[in-house]
Amino acid sequence: MFNGWLDGLLVGLKTINSILTAGIAITAFSLFLYALSFNLRDRVARSFAIILLCVVVVFTTEALQNKSIPDWGIELLLRLQWVGIIFLPAAYLHLSDALLVTAGRPSRGRRRIAVRLIYMVSLGFLLLLAAGLWLMTRPDRPVTSKFTSA
Repeated sequence: MFNGWLDGLLVGLKTINSILTAGIAITAFSLFLYALSFNLRDRVARSFAIILLCVVVVFTTEALQNKSIPDWGIELLLRLQWVGIIFLPAAYLHLSDALLVTAGRPSRGRRRIAVRLIYMVSLGFLLLLAAGLWLMTRPDRPVTSKFTSA
């Protein structure tokens, strides 16, 4: 009676996870298009659109990963997913700065410099990702460098 119920439960949870991931990607994409319809000269709308673009990239690549994709395709999707993950903290700082300026708390340059600095740090991590260094390794390939002995 209870034979294999745990396997059935896990399959059901994986299916629900895939459905929710795809739903989040679709909802974020529709909100992104809706945000683009606003005045993009407004800092809040622009920074909100950047956050939504990062979320769309992360969840779309997550929804596309399945068993039918070859290893090189999975690796490409993982790298694209990291692009969204890398730029998300900078986009949140950008949104918080835009909201504070809109609420009447101008930055006097400090927060704007911090936002640009964090975007540069994110760009540095993106360059590390493009070079294949430090951010993403496959479990079947151990990291080898001059500092490790493997």
